[in-house]
Formats: sequence, structure tokens, C-alpha cells
Amino acid sequence: MAQRSAKKTAARRVGAYVRVSTLAQAESGLGLDAQRDAIRRYAEFAGIEVVAEFCDAGESAGKPLANRPAGARLLEAIRSGELDGMIAARLDRVFRSCRDASGTAEEFDRRGWVMISATEAIDTSTPAGRMILQMLSSIGEFEREAVKARTKATAVRLAQEGRSRSNKAPFGWRLVAGPDSALASPPRDMETGEPMRVVADDRPGAGAYIAQAEARQRLAPCEAEARILRRMVRLRDRGLGAWRIANELNKYSRDRNPRTGRPWHYSTVGGILRTYDRRAEIGVAQPEE
Repeated sequence: MAQRSAKKTAARRVGAYVRVSTLAQAESGLGLDAQRDAIRRYAEFAGIEVVAEFCDAGESAGKPLANRPAGARLLEAIRSGELDGMIAARLDRVFRSCRDASGTAEEFDRRGWVMISATEAIDTSTPAGRMILQMLSSIGEFEREAVKARTKATAVRLAQEGRSRSNKAPFGWRLVAGPDSALASPPRDMETGEPMRVVADDRPGAGAYIAQAEARQRLAPCEAEARILRRMVRLRDRGLGAWRIANELNKYSRDRNPRTGRPWHYSTVGGILRTYDRRAEIGVAQPEE
């Protein structure tokens, strides 16, 4: 055991892992440059040689590390012996799942690899580091599940209020711009007369205005789509699956997808019916006959 620990402590050729899941996050304090700076400063202080960088831009930590493009390449480099371990700015850049963190940490410990968090003083070459890894992974998983619950609750509330949570209406409905709608024209700059740029946070800036959190598009029934949606539901009630429903709709040009003008694909039909069922489940009124 002492020999393995010594090997892990001496493991100093590591790969840097950086990740952001959204553009807004990339522009915040969790951005890629901020992560790189934290890793660089820690590596210089601890005498660690960072020989490669692995960047997952637009990837969620809810996915296992091995299922992300750069994460998979990082693990492959470590397993092949090119690297002795990895370093990240923060643990939540790597994991949000206890199962993924636990399984990866166990493999690293068994094979004598090192995992380091630059800002949280976690080094899995020590027992304390491995314990903190497990604790922070649990917190990260709880946070991710809490965000999912809040997102679902918001979606249900908006649907019950007859509003959309995105810029795309459910099939059978259309978006209607109003005074509190994101479709409403943005204000214009008083000096230039140009439309102001929408920003998603509360930082004031020239040529920008704050997008209100409650500025969501309202929905109104779209009769052309509602007619087709009702036919989809009737065909399904007769026992037809999505593939056969698509074939039935494609027999008549008037029943083609009004949003694209193209024949129906069974996956699109299935998605529309799933959305219909979710809205019906929470008691949201469907387009009337």
C-alpha cells in the first residue's frame, strides 16, 4: 500500500480538464479561461506538469465523464499511460453524479492515478482527498436533481398559464406576442435608434436591455395544427402506432406537416403525441374541436 501511495504522490504528468455546459456559463466566473487560470496557478504552485488540455464545451456534467468527447479522450490517455492523472478547476466541472464520481475515483485509486481539483484542494492521492471527493459529488448530484425539479415545476406553471417556456409552441398552438412576451419588439437605443441587444443577467451595459424572467410567449390555438393533432389522437385511440399514424396522415396533402410542408416522419408524430400526453396529464387545455 505504501508503495502504491508513493507512486500516486509522484504522479505529476496530468491532463487538464475544462468544461462548460452553456454559453452563459462560459461568460461567467466559471468560463473556460477562468478554469484554465486556476489550473495553471495550482500547477505552478504544486510543481505539476500539465501536458495536455481536454475541453468539453456545451457538455453537461450529468453525462458520465466517459460519455463526453473530451472526457473520453482524457480517460483513454490516462489508461494508455500517456498521463498519470487529471486536474480540473473544480470538481463540478468533472462530475455531478455520485455513481460516476465513485466509479472513476475507485478506478483511479486502484491503478494509482491522481485526480486533482485546483480550487478545492482535493488530491485523490490522499485519503482525505478521496473522502472530500465523495462528499462534494453527493452535493453536486443533489444540486443537479434540485435544478431538474425546479425546471419541471416552472414548465408546468407556464403551461397552466397558457404560456410557452421557449420560442417554439407545442403542436396545435401558435405563439402570440404581447406586452410581457419575448416576441415583443425590444426597445431601441435612444442615440442610435438600433434595437438593443438582449442580455440574460442583471449587468447593465450599453446597447443592452434586461430580458425579464417572466417574459414568456403566450399561446393561442392554431386551428390548422389542432385539426391534425385531433386526427393523430383519434388514430392512436384506434390502436395505431406512430409509424402507421404517419402513413395515414401522408395519404392526403392537406394533412402533411403544416410547419414544414413535408410528409410526416414517425419520430415527429411520436414526439407530438408525447407532448400532448404530458400537457393533458397536468390538466392543460388542449386545442378545442
